[in-house]
Amino acid sequence: MVTYEELGTINRSELQKLFLDLEWQSGYYKEYLYHAIKNSNYYITARNSKNELIGLINALDDGAINAYIPYALVHPDYQHQGIGKQMMELLKSHYKDYLRISLISYKESIPFYLANDFSICIEQSPMELSKFPKMQS
Repeated sequence: MVTYEELGTINRSELQKLFLDLEWQSGYYKEYLYHAIKNSNYYITARNSKNELIGLINALDDGAINAYIPYALVHPDYQHQGIGKQMMELLKSHYKDYLRISLISYKESIPFYLANDFSICIEQSPMELSKFPKMQS
């Protein structure tokens, strides 16, 4: 059984573990990561029957038009079970009156977002100014 909670309790260690289990660089910055999630305008956690954090989606918004999703992740052992889809549906419902929900996707995640009503904006390009180390391909 998976339970979902909006703006629920979350701790630094479980957050870091989830990100590192997915090999996301943000997991190496435990304090920054915790601060980022706790200061999001909105987030949803997914927990298994042992109350372990197995999924998270968060958003930043301007209060009216734009919401941006920095993180949407599900632990590898729980992927392809509808958890990400359920968190996305909850988030989309929360932001139903906003005009735009945007995100930047890794190539391997594009099919998930397309299946959840997002579209590729060919007239726009993602850009960043990042302090993360560049990943080797």
